[in-house]
Amino acid sequence: MRTRLPFHSNAVWPSATLVIPFVVIYGMLLVSIWMIAKGNSSAFGTVFNATEITTMRAVILGGAAGVYALFRVTRFHPKCNPAYAVWLKLSPWTAGKPLPLGPIHLVWQDLAVIALLSLIASWRGHVNPALPAMAFGLVYLAMMTILLPFLRQWPASVALGFLWPALALPEIKIETVAGIFVAIAAVIWFGHWKGLRAFPWNAGADVQRQNGSIWQTEIRVEPVAAVGAPANVGWPFTVLGPKIQGHSISNRTAFWLSALFGWWCFCALRFFQAEPFPEIMLVLAIPLGLIRFGIYCSGVVPPFNVWGRIVSGRLLLPGYDKVFLTPLAAVLISIAGAIVLRRCGDWYPAAESLGIALIWFVFFSGGPTRKNWILTGQHRYRLMNQSRNRQLMRQV
Repeated sequence: MRTRLPFHSNAVWPSATLVIPFVVIYGMLLVSIWMIAKGNSSAFGTVFNATEITTMRAVILGGAAGVYALFRVTRFHPKCNPAYAVWLKLSPWTAGKPLPLGPIHLVWQDLAVIALLSLIASWRGHVNPALPAMAFGLVYLAMMTILLPFLRQWPASVALGFLWPALALPEIKIETVAGIFVAIAAVIWFGHWKGLRAFPWNAGADVQRQNGSIWQTEIRVEPVAAVGAPANVGWPFTVLGPKIQGHSISNRTAFWLSALFGWWCFCALRFFQAEPFPEIMLVLAIPLGLIRFGIYCSGVVPPFNVWGRIVSGRLLLPGYDKVFLTPLAAVLISIAGAIVLRRCGDWYPAAESLGIALIWFVFFSGGPTRKNWILTGQHRYRLMNQSRNRQLMRQV
């Protein structure tokens, strides 16, 4: 029995809103060349093969392939179409069935479209026929990579965070590049496969994992001030309300994020062949320390000022001064890293990247957590603007 080639969906083909602009732009280019040549075939070939015209053709064809890749992802992926996702949630669709609107994976219609663009590119030569396929593949893989964090597929996102920058390393060979792209495609496929199996996407699963029990997710009663109180009830009620929403970063998450930042730094240093810059770690640590201190102490102040410390003889307040420990540790690590970096010779990219990763790890995992600091820190709350509070007060 003869089997038909699966068509998947008519919508996989590029829509008229994509085809018509491409035909108009490319047609205008050909008409302009014909008008310049004025019907002379030899002159037409000379103008057509000019460097400027060849560059314009390459940009048009590569841009068309990239736009088609954007269309394929944004048109068919439920995460890019909220109305489509809501409809799927209400339907009996499961991850074991094909997507009703059309597949997000590549199908034979995509090969036909890219083959047509490659044939146009190869006409009269001078444009690499592989250019449309390369542009389509890069944009498609990049868009699918960007979607993975929104699907909460963190292992795949971290793996791609290591794979993509590796392409910038100058010493890798073409065979290694091909292997990296194969690995990127495999990780993307696995991540989206798991993402579709987790549909419908909501925050309930994350809350359940954090609390460890579905009963805490379903039956937990939130404090009134956390869910129903207005945001401008005035001082001190705004500060004292039980609405601490800070979430600490686990050591595992801190490790992988720090490793990612260090790896990106290493790949950038190797790609740009940058000279050693030992002060970069100190330049990174000081602003991050100020930002962390600003986040922790935005609404609180010390129990008494510097003059009070001197008069009372309590120069150190462990319950409050512990907020300075993590920024201070990061600054000390950056100073030590700068000293080591000046003596590491040709190994400076690895040493500098390791130092930056260690600084990020200290900021991510260093204590105290913000929730612990707000609830147990020896501080007092900052007095808010009294004029604003008077506007909120009513006469009794």
